[in-house]
Amino acid sequence: SIRNNLLNDKPKIKNNTPVRPYDGSKNPYTSTALSQNPYLGWQPTLASSPLGSSFSWRQCFKADPKSDGTDQPAGCRENPNELGDAPTVEKDWIPDVTMVRTMAMYGKDKDGNPFPPPLSNELCENIGVTGGKNGDSNKQCLSQAMIHRTGPLTSETVSIVPSNHYEATASVQKGTIDVPAPKIMCLVYTMADAHANRIRGMRDTWAGGCNGFLAFSTESDPRLPTISLEHEGPESYDNMWQKVRSIWRFVGENYLDEFDWFFIGGDDLFVMPHNLKTYLASLVYKDGADPKTKEYFVGRRFAPGGRDPFNSGGGGG
Repeated sequence: SIRNNLLNDKPKIKNNTPVRPYDGSKNPYTSTALSQNPYLGWQPTLASSPLGSSFSWRQCFKADPKSDGTDQPAGCRENPNELGDAPTVEKDWIPDVTMVRTMAMYGKDKDGNPFPPPLSNELCENIGVTGGKNGDSNKQCLSQAMIHRTGPLTSETVSIVPSNHYEATASVQKGTIDVPAPKIMCLVYTMADAHANRIRGMRDTWAGGCNGFLAFSTESDPRLPTISLEHEGPESYDNMWQKVRSIWRFVGENYLDEFDWFFIGGDDLFVMPHNLKTYLASLVYKDGADPKTKEYFVGRRFAPGGRDPFNSGGGGG
């Protein structure tokens, strides 16, 4: 299993930024916390549109999907200039993966601005891939599958019905049970040209629902955070498995004992962390198990053309 293989390797790097549980009740931006991570509480300045109330998010969908964001109207939150250059980090830098969670729990950045930043209700409308009012396949999928949020992003508990879980036996307790939410670290593989759009979009929306969040990229940026890791072979789609291997090794060496679950996927996914926690808590309760002692490998598996099964990166693994 991944867990046992990682445990059998002697760690090369110690985590010099301890995972700090935070309950949201006090200002987390203390001098001690900021000395450990000066980017705790940072978020990009929200660029306002010169169109004012006439600005529409639909305009942001009209650019080429591979655009670097510089041709997007102000207000789209995709322009790399709004991030600026990434600060440099030491070679043995270990990211503070709890940073985004801490900010979401407190609800403000260190300057007192709302975090996650507010979004317009317009984004709840049908928006096609080029900004039109039709063809929103993502919203259609969520609607037809009757997927609804199971709880607030920052909730520390989940309500489960383990007797409804797949393969539940008759002995499993009936009814709804409130249990502590499992701690999940969300891992994303990406590239530097996605920092200002996809990674920023995750950070501004669902990433705070993960107890830990870290993107593995071609450039390190302690503000997001992202980290660049060496791996065998080229940085290419066909060599993704080597990048994922290096990700799991780094996670095992630095964060293995800090979280109950580790979730990994590409930078084109959208996650509902509380729903994911609810599912995993139900799975564990149904089994009467501890995920730190019982081995789990959960995800959407494919076996195209009779090849060995693998977990979908788009849906996470």
